[in-house]
Amino acid sequence: MNSLVALIALSGLFFGTRGPDPDYRAAEAEATTASATASQADSLIFRRILKVYDYMFYGRPPSPDGRYVPDVDWRTGDLAVFDLQSSGPSIWTGLRKVTDKGPWAENFAYAESSVFSPDGTRIAYAWFGTGEDTEGYGLRVIGTDGSGMRILVPAAEDHHDVQVFDWSVDGEHVLISLRDPYGTSLSSVSIGDGSIRVLRRLSTSGEGSLGRAYFSPDGRHVAYDYIASEGSFDTDIRVLAVDGSREAAVVAGNGNDRLMGWTRDGSGILFHSNRALKHAVWLQALEGGEPEGEPRLIKSDVWQLRPFGFAGDRYYYGVVTAWPQVQTAVLDLAGGRVVSPPAPIEEPSQARSSFGVWSPDGRQVAFLKSHGLSGKTHGRLAIRTLETGEIRLIPFPVADVRRLWWGPDTHTMTVFGSYRRRDGIHRLDMQTGEIRTLFETNQRDRWQLAAGAFSPDGRVLYAVEPAGGEGPLTVVVHDFTTGQKHQLARASGQAARVAVSPDGAMLAIYEQDGGAGGSSRIRVLSTSNGEERTVYSLSGPEDASAEAPHGLMGAPSAFVWTPDGSYVLFGGFVAVGESTLYRLSLETGGVSSILRLDQRSEAHLRGFSLHPDGRRIALRGGEIQGEIWVIEGLPGTD
Repeated sequence: MNSLVALIALSGLFFGTRGPDPDYRAAEAEATTASATASQADSLIFRRILKVYDYMFYGRPPSPDGRYVPDVDWRTGDLAVFDLQSSGPSIWTGLRKVTDKGPWAENFAYAESSVFSPDGTRIAYAWFGTGEDTEGYGLRVIGTDGSGMRILVPAAEDHHDVQVFDWSVDGEHVLISLRDPYGTSLSSVSIGDGSIRVLRRLSTSGEGSLGRAYFSPDGRHVAYDYIASEGSFDTDIRVLAVDGSREAAVVAGNGNDRLMGWTRDGSGILFHSNRALKHAVWLQALEGGEPEGEPRLIKSDVWQLRPFGFAGDRYYYGVVTAWPQVQTAVLDLAGGRVVSPPAPIEEPSQARSSFGVWSPDGRQVAFLKSHGLSGKTHGRLAIRTLETGEIRLIPFPVADVRRLWWGPDTHTMTVFGSYRRRDGIHRLDMQTGEIRTLFETNQRDRWQLAAGAFSPDGRVLYAVEPAGGEGPLTVVVHDFTTGQKHQLARASGQAARVAVSPDGAMLAIYEQDGGAGGSSRIRVLSTSNGEERTVYSLSGPEDASAEAPHGLMGAPSAFVWTPDGSYVLFGGFVAVGESTLYRLSLETGGVSSILRLDQRSEAHLRGFSLHPDGRRIALRGGEIQGEIWVIEGLPGTD
């Protein structure tokens, strides 16, 4: 088959549907053979082994035999492994849980990044503890069969994030990053006693975030990539001696240079870069941790690569072909129906987008655009003008984003996230690029603040917080003009969220007891004097009609007052993979379902925002789709 035919065959698979069609296997075999044949001229074989969707592409090395990659089962938050030899394109057909923490309603702890031990019998993983555990991140190790769990680094409130990168070849150390109030450290953790050795600390300002890091095969060096400075999108690669004796910038300059790992003989590093106008795989030779000569081009035209790592002499990586996107839809709120179903705001193969919010005048929609997989990565603020469709990109040096609010003047954006390693609420002037921190928070209170609501003039934030840091929940008013805060009302339940009326005079509070199926209520109170009334109450499933909710899974991800003040919209996940939006009449207290989304619709109610016209909505939708590939015949793998 000639190269043009091979390209067409590969393109059809690359942008094809998520599930197999009758010709899928034949087309896959033909295209893979063509790809391998074309690559053999370079003594390399690039071979696709799997098409997959709903897969997060965390990018950690597979098990030594190449059979499994570590993962998270987000149906419960448990640590899991994904079988690369699973049949079928969905991750759910090949996912096996390693831990068993119970459902979200009972335990909100969860696993994150993880890595296999060199012998494949254990997994080291980050764990976010909550409930009976200390809230915060820690490091654990467990057998792949779920036995022998040990806590290496206990969870702590000032552990804002832990990322697990690699396990040393001798099996004695795990390489992690740990973010605390003082910055981010790249550290080696002893498997034996959990002791931490800080290898490199990034300052609280002036340096960006870490990407990936790997031990050299001899254990003497660590290679890592990082964003060179906050607000930049250039990623550089450094090599650090484990004994701290030296550090060298081995790949630097303009471009996004992303570390893939060390060659198996330790003679160099592989990296993916957009340098020289090529999205390509490169090899940089090293001698004693220092660069030797110029990078060597290994393979051009490799797009959307997500590095995994080596298993034996084969290198594994992912290719993302579709990202989750901000979607828009049109509703008839009075009639309780969908006029136009959710549709992506951009081409899903371009980049991930999230946090879609409408401007106060309704002429623009803002969203965060990033090639990362979570809000922990830096992104760019995208402003789309509805009339022309033009998209303007603004540098956005805020990481770990959890919420965006558009200022009433339309040229400022308020964001809840981490700026210069400080969690809190920051305000960006989109004309000058100036960022001002309005409020700093701690690890414990950040979730409640992110679920708050601003007054129409942007001067006051209403949020639900524990009283005095402990005890019962209260509705708190943060006044950014005076710098003061005061308690407005008591709140109750395990889940709570607030919404402000269009004129700022009233506040709606959603409260829920227990998990899905628990009792819930919505109260409306005056922001001036706290007078209140209950407009909706549901004691449990037996108290619900066919249209009314049987209890959301936690706090609602959609909770907003309609522009005319007649309704409150609320909704969220009612089951795994299923979300529903409800309309509550503030006059009658009647509740009806107006939008139901399931896994087939590829949309859900996270990031929900209502347009000032009361008809258009922005929400999160789509799924990560992609492929997993291996490279065989790389230099330094003999």
